[in-house]
Amino acid sequence: MQIVIGDLKIDFSNQQIQHFNYLLMKKTCTGISIFLWAILTIQAQTNIPKPTYTLTKTAISSDSSLENSLELFSYYNSEGHLFEEKENGWNGTDWDLAARIYYTLNPAGKPLEQLRMRWDDVNASLVNQRRNTYEYHANGEWNYRRIDVWNSGLSNWRKSNERFIEFTATNKTLSERLDIFGLNGTQTGGFFDHFTYDGMDRVIENIYQDWNGSEWINYQKITYNYSGSSENYDHAFVQDWDVAQGVWGAPSQKLTLTLAPNEQTITYEDIINGILSPNFRIKILNNDDDQTISQTTQEFNAALNDWETTLKLEYTYNQDKSLETFKIFNTDFGSGILYLNSLSTYGYTNFPVPVHTPISNLDARVFPSLTTDKVYVSLSDTGGKAYVALLDSQGKLIRQINTVDPYVEFSLQQQPTGAYFIQIVQGGLMKTFAVQRQ
Repeated sequence: MQIVIGDLKIDFSNQQIQHFNYLLMKKTCTGISIFLWAILTIQAQTNIPKPTYTLTKTAISSDSSLENSLELFSYYNSEGHLFEEKENGWNGTDWDLAARIYYTLNPAGKPLEQLRMRWDDVNASLVNQRRNTYEYHANGEWNYRRIDVWNSGLSNWRKSNERFIEFTATNKTLSERLDIFGLNGTQTGGFFDHFTYDGMDRVIENIYQDWNGSEWINYQKITYNYSGSSENYDHAFVQDWDVAQGVWGAPSQKLTLTLAPNEQTITYEDIINGILSPNFRIKILNNDDDQTISQTTQEFNAALNDWETTLKLEYTYNQDKSLETFKIFNTDFGSGILYLNSLSTYGYTNFPVPVHTPISNLDARVFPSLTTDKVYVSLSDTGGKAYVALLDSQGKLIRQINTVDPYVEFSLQQQPTGAYFIQIVQGGLMKTFAVQRQ
């Protein structure tokens, strides 16, 4: 069972959907955050073009029109790996630079670090905002992610959360833990998911735990039931932890998965005094290319004895299967009307990386400006870790280095004659230098 969105594939036959089910059941995430969660669990398909430009328009209510909100430029290296993004925000009449995102990649093209720097209008410079760092399992998937936020008052990074994933010998998720930290560095929350599998590598139990301030405590358990050798569960039962008795309570919800050609439906029913009562359901429709074209969340209206749509996601595709548009229909809290809340359109033109950013107070030097081979970069020895990138005249990445050393060198000997740029990001500042290969 999959959601496939252009070049993004979300596998619903593995254990990742279990926590997704939990979030939906507890009603702790909105439609947009549901989609963002899904994006975090995707796997890229290299045979489908990746968008280089995204334009998002939003409407705040059912009686307002769509207006520009965000545009995102994505830049890929020669191997097709994302290494930088530029985000602009709409000010009512024009686009303003909002942020730049820099990726440090491992040899496989996967991010080791993702640095987001927001544009500070007051100082007319890019300043640190958020940093993600990753570690990877032998199977190629990340098994550790840390998110830091920049503390401008202390000029240092503050740990926001850490995520740990353990895998089985067959690369199924054995456990997944999220630790959330407060301003003083102590853990304030999180969740801990544990998965159990049968002999066919199908998840049969998911125990979800919460952090109570000092230890992990049981919260909810989902038990999955299958028919024959099917990899998809027929139904599942949810049990809540009885704190007073120290045992799992009687099933409080039933999940039923219904499959049809190009369609999957997950129905959630409450169990009250042994009687099933419809609560809500999720319907996923795919096209003949097995790409998701819609995902609809509906709540049951007992008074009308019918299902009412509260959230709908729609996707359209180009002929090459790349994503064309993404729409979010949400419920207006005031009128209760379902309306087009967000529209994203995707482009695939390769834009050169903009290298001339109006920041000039970074303490760094590049020399010589004319060379037949070596170019040397001198960095501030008090500025901390630096990102240094060599770009061609079109802004295409040739090489990147993340370093704490005060000196970096590049060789242009194997490059054609012409103009090149060296882009440096250090200590919340950025500067670009031009050099000429003779």
